[in-house]
Order: sequence, then C-alpha cells, then structure tokens
Amino acid sequence: MLGLSLLLLTDYNLLSLFVASPSLGTYIRFCPSSLQVLLLFGKNFPTLSEKIAEDRERKRIAREIHDTLGHALTGISAGLAAVRVLVDRDRIRAKEQLDNISVVVRDGIRDVRASLHIGYGIYRGRLNLQKVILDLERKLTEA
Repeated sequence: MLGLSLLLLTDYNLLSLFVASPSLGTYIRFCPSSLQVLLLFGKNFPTLSEKIAEDRERKRIAREIHDTLGHALTGISAGLAAVRVLVDRDRIRAKEQLDNISVVVRDGIRDVRASLHIGYGIYRGRLNLQKVILDLERKLTEA
C-alpha cells in the first residue's frame, strides 16, 4: 500500500493540492489556478510541512514589517504636520512633538530590525521556526 497523504492548502487566491507519499519519498503539487503539476523525488512529508510552515512564517513577517512601517510612517507624517503648525505658535510644544516623533522612528526601526532578523535567520536555517514561535509565545504571555 502506498500510504498517500493529502493536504489541501489555500494561500490568498492560490489553491494547491499536495499529495505526499512518505514511503516512496514523493511529493506532488497540483496548482489548478496556474495549471502546474510538480513532481519532486526525495522529499518526505515532514520536510514538506516544515517548508510550508516556514513559507507562512516568512509571509507573516513580511506583513508585520509592512504594518509596522505603515503605522510608523503615518504617525511620523501626522507628527510632522503638527510640528509645522506649532513651530510658529509654541516652540516648546513643537520640540516635544519632535521628541515624540523621534521615539516613533526609533521604535519602528527596532521593530523592523527584529522582524528582519527573525525572518533572515529562519531563511538561512540559523533559527528554528518552532523555537522562534515558542519564544514569541513566551514573550507574549509574560507581557
């Protein structure tokens, strides 16, 4: 008996069907949306699952960076607009606003660097995805 494993994944608009036979070391990917059929030998199901998890984590990190930058840049833009109004009316408040903007910039840079460090480490195999997720979970529960 071949012992095939089926895994149906949806990722945005792409629908893929993965068929894996660990005993044969075979992995087949059907992508009806792009009419692709891919057959690779020497892949086993745990490796496939790890690759899928790593890809999802990379996409999550990319979204996180996008969201972090978007939030920071929006805050910076609004803060600078306030400084423009305050600079002629109240120099002390304008300086305070510039200090606030500086904090937003530093925090944004720190967050992006942290996300890039994690993503690059996973990509290069220097960080274990499972360990990264467990560390993030621990940090969230401590907060």
